[in-house]
This record gives sequence, structure tokens and C-alpha cells, in this order.
Amino acid sequence: MELQLDHLVINAKYVLEDYERQFSELGFIVTPPSKHSLGSVNQSIVFKDHYLELVGLGDGRRKDLLESHEGIDGLVFRMSDPVKLVMELERSSLAMQPLQNFSRPVPGGTGKAEFSVIRLVKGQFQEGRVYFCQHHTPQFIWRSNDMKHPNGVTGIKYLYIASHDSAGTRLRYNRLGNLTGFEIKIGSVGELCDRFGVANFEADRFVAMTFHCPDIDRVEQIVRKNVPLYRKSGNRLWLKAGKNIILEFES
Repeated sequence: MELQLDHLVINAKYVLEDYERQFSELGFIVTPPSKHSLGSVNQSIVFKDHYLELVGLGDGRRKDLLESHEGIDGLVFRMSDPVKLVMELERSSLAMQPLQNFSRPVPGGTGKAEFSVIRLVKGQFQEGRVYFCQHHTPQFIWRSNDMKHPNGVTGIKYLYIASHDSAGTRLRYNRLGNLTGFEIKIGSVGELCDRFGVANFEADRFVAMTFHCPDIDRVEQIVRKNVPLYRKSGNRLWLKAGKNIILEFES
């Protein structure tokens, strides 16, 4: 099965405003808050064909968010044909929940963004929530003004997993299909600690993401104004954000 990234999710729990501020200070355009029909509150950082979602608990009704950890906790792939997808997942012996439909109002507009999702049953991918999303109103997500980020970032290149068993984790994700335009990088806790210069990562978690930027110096000019601690090496710049998240920029 061919897979395309739809979006990554940061579960901000009760501190959505803190994440909004952090990403704004890094030179991203963050869309205004909008409340899902499920009760959660959403904000997005939008790129050409995918996005990063910041989601807060809102009224606290969403059990999946309450039971998940704060940080990068959602890996979401594009879905165009739910019936075909169910057949593919069954062939891969992956258990899924029933199709779910929900919506949210469009900030500053009169329409509703509408979605259908198929979520994999919890526990098959312990790093976080893995699911598939179909957009019925993509024109309300991919709006040109929301994609003109001052830092010049054009998209998400990599998602990093810190694993206690890199080979086993890689086999599990290979069951999902073949990724295009985006890569999941899996390493041991020690390997990723060395890469990012941190003391520790919790094992079996999504721990970092890499953004593509045409001009790393442009990113640094923005970052140094607002972030006291960051590291840069060649065409890479990285920093800690939120709760145990590493954000990396690479040109």
C-alpha cells in the first residue's frame, strides 16, 4: 500500500496556547483555534500537501487525547477510499476502529472543515496514535495565506522514533505500506540522544521531527530572537520545544 503523510499531531493537552506561542516565535503561521465536534480544540501549521496539528483537550471529552501523552502523539496518513483501505489493513492483520466522521468550523469563514478517519486499535503502535484521514473539504485546510511561513519552511521531512528495538519497530511500520515524500527514522535511545545532544529520550515514542527549509540562516535569524537555547551544525538547527519534543530544521 502506498502511504502519504496527511499530518502529524502534537497533543498539547491543557497548554495549547503555549505551543501556539512557541511555534509562532519560530516563524510559523499558526491558524486560529477551532473546536472539533469531538470536543477538542485544533490549530494547524499548514504546508503544501500536509500539515502539523496542535490539538488541545478543549472540553475534555476526547478519551484518546486524555489517555495519550503530551507531545508528538499522532501519525496520520491520507485516506481517499475507506473501503479499499479497510481491505488493505485487514490483509496486513491490523485491527482498526469503525469509520468516524467529525467536523470543525473554519476560523474567519462560514463553512465547516469535514473529515472521516479510520483509527488503528490502540497498542499496535505504542509510540502514539496512528490513523488515516479523508478530507471532504480540503479547500478549508490548504489556504494560501496559511502556508506563507516567515521562516521559509516548506514541509516536514522526517519523524523520529526512539525505540528499544529498532529492528522490530521498523518491521511493524513496514506493515503499514510504502511511504512517499516523508520518512520515519527509527533509532535507539542512545543513537538519537547522540544526534540531538540530549541526556535521554523515553523509549518507544515519537520524539522529534525535521522540517525542510531552503535557508537555514533565515531560520536562525528568527530563532535567535526568541529562543535562548538552540544548536546549529552545518545545514541543521535544532531545539527543544514543549514537553520532550525536538524540532529540527534542515536545508
